[in-house]
Amino acid sequence: MSIVRRSIASSLASAFLAENMAAPSGERAIAVSTHLLPDSINQTPCVLVFPPTEEMSYPPSTRHCLMDWPVRLYLWSDADTARRTDSLYLWSDTVHDQMDSRVHLALDSFVTNSDIVGMRAGRIEYAGEMFHGIELVVRISAQEGVTFSG
Repeated sequence: MSIVRRSIASSLASAFLAENMAAPSGERAIAVSTHLLPDSINQTPCVLVFPPTEEMSYPPSTRHCLMDWPVRLYLWSDADTARRTDSLYLWSDTVHDQMDSRVHLALDSFVTNSDIVGMRAGRIEYAGEMFHGIELVVRISAQEGVTFSG
């Protein structure tokens, strides 16, 4: 089976849909979760999955890819950081726990593992606008068979 990056992106976005993940107590549910990046963010909370950076290796007859996927949760555009800090802690736990149960992202034919390898909460930008939110780095390990011709 070939690695299908669009399927990985879609599966990551699906993991954060409101019907798949409960918001922390007292917080609004995710309004939008997508891998198709919009021109601007019109609703929050919003999860956007960005294209990955990749490292590839070629053991015999296979291609192994390590992909780091930026996944950003945009929460608010106001500047009251002190008031929002507790919410950032709550959301950090929620999004981290959401990925723990999705090791293969329902793509076990080519995804061998997925883990959060980095997370940062605070101010993040999108399309020139500042938000408070959480940025995750989700590392996906995937492999596919390859045949090299001379």
